[in-house]
Amino acid sequence: MTDALDVAAWQGFLDGSAMAAGGCRRGIVKLTEGTYHSNPVAADQLGAFAGAGIPVGGYHFALGGNPEAEADTYLGRAQVLGLLGMADVVHALDLEPYPGVGWPLDVGGTLDFTARWCDRVATNVPPGHVVWWYSYPSFVASLLPPDGRIDRYGCWIADPTAWEQGFPPRTGGRPWVLWQTGVGEFPGVVGAVDLNVFGSAYDQPTPPPPMTTLEDTMLIRRAEAGTDAAGNPQPIGHTEILDGFGGEWHEESYDALVGVPSVSNLVWDEIHARARTRGAQLASAAASGQAPPAPGPPPVELPPGVYRVT
Repeated sequence: MTDALDVAAWQGFLDGSAMAAGGCRRGIVKLTEGTYHSNPVAADQLGAFAGAGIPVGGYHFALGGNPEAEADTYLGRAQVLGLLGMADVVHALDLEPYPGVGWPLDVGGTLDFTARWCDRVATNVPPGHVVWWYSYPSFVASLLPPDGRIDRYGCWIADPTAWEQGFPPRTGGRPWVLWQTGVGEFPGVVGAVDLNVFGSAYDQPTPPPPMTTLEDTMLIRRAEAGTDAAGNPQPIGHTEILDGFGGEWHEESYDALVGVPSVSNLVWDEIHARARTRGAQLASAAASGQAPPAPGPPPVELPPGVYRVT
């Protein structure tokens, strides 16, 4: 039984009609690797699946570098290939050692890389697209323990041994969306190809990244800072930020914003730049004894008061 095929450049050109007739119900095509490599036949492979009416997606082979840079490499290629304009699309992160080189990160680094790559992709693809990560049992056991940051994304597991011996795939106790059961021949593909079956979690959508308001975050950080002997809030830094509620500026803590990037990284960068400018305006006004100029409006892309937590 095979529900899905995943392919890379070495599978070459595909016969979509033959794959559909053989029972393939999902295709996943390697698009990118690290920040420098892209599959030269990805467009043809995606077209073969899509042209035969088979839902198709893409995957990225991770090298463990900067997760945002690797995610952006993948997203850029997905955009060029038209994948972001399709419906029912899977975007997957392939986590495994590079042949002959290995994997560069420890447990904490691997979890952080996985969460940040998946978050970056999930927040930049259309509604209805899903994000998964892929690995195999020994990698999962040693580097991907249960963690809410990654377990909200689908687990695609490669475990041919479990398939051959008749026991469930070893996912570290997670539900699984796809099980890579082995390598074999399949109609429409020249040579061997990875074979997969759907799991019980296959149809579950990727939930949106958790949301919070900037105000809630500040209240939490203030509570963590505590109060002084007189019962006054402890100072938690001095910078100027845009609070996202109607464009008013308030003197708040930079620390209160650590780990709270906005919906768009470009918007977040703009907030930082404008915060520095506003801080300089207030400092100049205080030094001269004059009233500071009125604050400017919030960035137009920023939904009022809503920020994503990664």
